Amino acid sequence: MESPQQIIEYFVENAPPSKLSSVIKCLNQLVGDTIVSGALAKACESHNLKNFIGVDVADTSSKLLLTPHNRIDSNHFFDPVHAVSVEIDHTTQQAVSSSPTAVEDAIPSARAALQEATNTYLKAHFKKACGLVIPVTAGDAFYRAYVCIASSAIQPSSFWSGQWKGEYEVAFQSETRVLLKGTTSVRVHYYEEGNVHTESNASVERDISGSSLDDVCQKVGKALAEIESEFQDGVGARTAMLSDGPLKALRRALPITKQLFDFGSSSHRLASELQKKSKS
Repeated sequence: MESPQQIIEYFVENAPPSKLSSVIKCLNQLVGDTIVSGALAKACESHNLKNFIGVDVADTSSKLLLTPHNRIDSNHFFDPVHAVSVEIDHTTQQAVSSSPTAVEDAIPSARAALQEATNTYLKAHFKKACGLVIPVTAGDAFYRAYVCIASSAIQPSSFWSGQWKGEYEVAFQSETRVLLKGTTSVRVHYYEEGNVHTESNASVERDISGSSLDDVCQKVGKALAEIESEFQDGVGARTAMLSDGPLKALRRALPITKQLFDFGSSSHRLASELQKKSKS
C-alpha cells in the first residue's frame, strides 16, 4: 500500500496543466491537511521545475520561468534579464521576495541577442508565452546558454487545459557557429465526462552558422520557429490519424449521410410516427 508521501508525489507530479491548486485541494481531502503540508513543498518544487512554471515578480516586465538551469537553491532562482534573485513559494507558485544579484555571464551580448531572438519568435507564434535565456558554464564551448520556453492555456468551459514547453541548449563553438539541441513537448488534459491525458515530445539537433554573433542568434530564433512548427504539424497529423483509427472504432458510426440524427425533432417523419404509435 502506498504511503501518504507516495500518494502526494504521484498526484502532484501528474497534475494536469494549470491545475496544481485543484490537485492540492483534493489531496487535503484525501490524506489530510497535516500530512499534505509536511510533504507538499518538495513535490511541488519538482512539479514546477519539470513544467517550467512562470511566476510574476514585482518590478519586472516579464514572468520568471522556474527551471533547473536558473535554480540557486530549493526556494531561490535568478532572473538573468533583470539581474535579481527571487524567493519562491512552490506550493502557491508565487514570488515571495526579490533582491539584486550578480549574474555570471561570460558574454552578456550573446545572451541579450538570444533573448531578443527568442522574444521575436514567441511574439509571432504564441498568444501568451514566456521565454528565458539562461547562461551556464561554457565547459568546452565558446559560450553556452539554455533557451527555455513555456506556454499554457486553460478552457474550463470546454473542459481542457494544455501546456507547451521547449528546452534547448545553445553551445557556441565560435562567435559565428552554434550547436543547437533540445526537446519540444506538449501536454493536454481533457476532462469532459472522463479523464484523458496526452503527452508528446521530440528531440532535435541543428548546426547553425552566421556571419556574426547577432546574425547567428537571429538564425537560432528562426530555427526554433521551424523546429516547433514542424513538431506542431507532426502532433496534429498523429492526432488526426488517432481520431480516424483507434478512437473511431470506439465510437458509434454515423448514418450514411454523415449527419447526426436529431431524435428530439418532431419534424422528422420517423419521430412523428413513433409519437403516434406511442399514443395508440
